[in-house]
Amino acid sequence: MISSIFGKTKPINLIFIGIFLFLYFWGVQLFVFHHALKGIEWLEKSGLCLLLILSALLVDFISKKNNLSRNNSYPILLYVLLLCMYPPILQSGKFVIANFFILLVIRRLMSLRTNLAIKQKLFDASLLVGLAFLWYQWSALFLVLVYIGVLFYDAKDYRNWLVPIVGGGMVLFFVLTYYFLTDNITGLIEIFTFRIEFNIDKYKNPSFSVPVITTLVIGFFALIGYLVNIKIRSAKAQKAMALVVVALTIGIGISVFSEDINVSELIFIAFPLAMVIANYLQTTKSKWLKEAVLWIFVLMPFLALVL
Repeated sequence: MISSIFGKTKPINLIFIGIFLFLYFWGVQLFVFHHALKGIEWLEKSGLCLLLILSALLVDFISKKNNLSRNNSYPILLYVLLLCMYPPILQSGKFVIANFFILLVIRRLMSLRTNLAIKQKLFDASLLVGLAFLWYQWSALFLVLVYIGVLFYDAKDYRNWLVPIVGGGMVLFFVLTYYFLTDNITGLIEIFTFRIEFNIDKYKNPSFSVPVITTLVIGFFALIGYLVNIKIRSAKAQKAMALVVVALTIGIGISVFSEDINVSELIFIAFPLAMVIANYLQTTKSKWLKEAVLWIFVLMPFLALVL
């Protein structure tokens, strides 16, 4: 049933998903984290909720614009459910903002397929990575994705390899200027400090471990199908799908080595993993399997709250 509803692209699907995210977000804020919101806090949380909804719509746009999925709503549905499976994400402003910038990076890189304004798009993408870095240092790893974009679309022009340095350098210049003018050398050191810590203790909490294990198992089999499916797609689609795999790899790397203790860093795998699983669902002929996977993802956000 649920596979039939979201197996088609309808405006009502987007409205329903948006309402679900809105209600789940505020339910978590008020009844799980017990935030006594006052004054400016309401405005901050409202802005965070709006940004989450916008990021979901951006995922839907990227998917449809680049033919990453067929005529269905699986990508946006799975993206939202993946976010909700890890409630700490919904109160982590810096991660939500950084992830939004990374989604814009991916959108810009995939638009390279038109072979128009390549240098401008590479500059924009690297600049956006720099902005994401200001919110979360490990976002800088997505600069690798920009260079993969260069490799895929126009590697012969040596100037394209220099453009990301210029874009990222602009952000670096303004950051250095700000901290030197404010005489805040300690803050400058802090923002460029990458703490590497392979810490699995945070996953011992059942509310984290159960969703993570579920995601890994389903994601693993879906990824195999995704990689097989790449071979039968058009050349342009193959490059876009390969960018998704690279983004997933970077996201997993951040999740493994990040020092954060509340799994909010898993937000960076939400988009690529949603695309991988959506691709699997739309290619499998087993209706009961589609239903089972979707119901697991629908129920998991609520299970995570009671574990």
